[in-house]
Amino acid sequence: MVAAIAVAALAALCTGHEAWAQATQPPEPSATEQRLRSLERAGEAGAASRRGLNTGRTVTYGDVLANPDDVQLNLDYARTQIDAGNLKGGSATLQRVLLLRPDAAEVRTLYGIVLYRLGDLAGAESALAAALDQGLSGRAAQQAQSYLERVRTAQQTTTAELTVTLGAVYDSNRNAAPDGGIRLFRDIPVSAPQTQDDIAAIAVLQGAIAHDLGLQRKHALVANATVYAQEQRAENEYDLEVVAADGGISLDFGRLTLVPALRGSAFRLDDARYLAAVGGQLGATYRLRPDLRIGLDTFGQVEAFSDTEAAPTAGERSGLRAGGRIYAGWNTTDVGIEVGFDLTRKAAREPYEAYLGLGPDIEATVLLGGGQFVLGELDYEVRRYDENDAFVSSEPREENTVRVGLTYGVPLGTLFGEELPEVLAPVNLLLSAETSMTEANLQNYDYTNSRAQVLLSRRFRF
Repeated sequence: MVAAIAVAALAALCTGHEAWAQATQPPEPSATEQRLRSLERAGEAGAASRRGLNTGRTVTYGDVLANPDDVQLNLDYARTQIDAGNLKGGSATLQRVLLLRPDAAEVRTLYGIVLYRLGDLAGAESALAAALDQGLSGRAAQQAQSYLERVRTAQQTTTAELTVTLGAVYDSNRNAAPDGGIRLFRDIPVSAPQTQDDIAAIAVLQGAIAHDLGLQRKHALVANATVYAQEQRAENEYDLEVVAADGGISLDFGRLTLVPALRGSAFRLDDARYLAAVGGQLGATYRLRPDLRIGLDTFGQVEAFSDTEAAPTAGERSGLRAGGRIYAGWNTTDVGIEVGFDLTRKAAREPYEAYLGLGPDIEATVLLGGGQFVLGELDYEVRRYDENDAFVSSEPREENTVRVGLTYGVPLGTLFGEELPEVLAPVNLLLSAETSMTEANLQNYDYTNSRAQVLLSRRFRF
């Protein structure tokens, strides 16, 4: 699911302020995917604790002390601890339940999942294998087997993932026509092209690989790659192909994780070379508490644009682009919120293509159980350009952009139940809608676009 959330962010890069403004932004590794993956890992243990394993009561430690041999009471208390993000406490409580009820296979499954979340892979493997040996059946057996495979994959020195996503996207203003139907030419209003809506097919491959260096800390070599294609039904000049990759090392210093990496990307627009970029990036995350983190992501890259038939002056945008984002994130078992602030500086061959952009963003994720989730996004950016473009106006360009998006994801197995063939159950359906609105001091760059997407995504782990 998380991979499709990372494809929606990439496709949004292709809806711009003017004809090609957003297409100049290369695909970034999706921070949203990383956050969703982390939330899923914490959330699935909580979700498992609510599937037939408790009565829904909230239990305190005082309740347990009053009746320590009550198995259901202890199980409810473990669920309460897991929901609060206290996985270690939940693990200890589940151990106590298993001492009282060693034959409780579903409790042992939950115990194995919690150990997996805590990084105790050997303990998780033992618990999950024992639960399967105790005669689990149906969905409970499928869940235990799925986590057992994840544990054994995580124990490998080298791990890899491949995500395949296919779907369709609709844009109400694909050509980014000005809202008022007017644009400026040397400060003189002239008629602008009419709004053109369009539908496109999307195909994406995303790969990730990590190699544990075998040191005391969990340092690892990491690499990611994305291949993206968008084929328009009518507006063929907006057909887009992107290849992007990054590779570096993940350095584990306990609460602090640093990931320096090299990155590169290439764009083809309407089957013509459009943009090549190469540079570096650094990510830093510091975990204040298990449920609270702060971080900084920075990047810098040289961008070389090529003039094309569709964008004859694209080369004017060539130059360095650098920026960063600070953020703070909080998550419980089922809810995650992240607030950030972005700063970008773009240099260009022509000063009227150079700008400073900054603004806040917020994302909220809610896990609904059964693999379902809802992701809401709100971004705001202020962008100021260095100089005026004399062919447009005597004033430098200024923009304020707001983007609001909502995505719902659900596995097909949750939608259709056990009647669905097993091979299709892990496929995720993602439905998303967003609106982007730009207000500018120059009419050329006032625009609104609404977008809807339907995607199917499947992740494979190796």
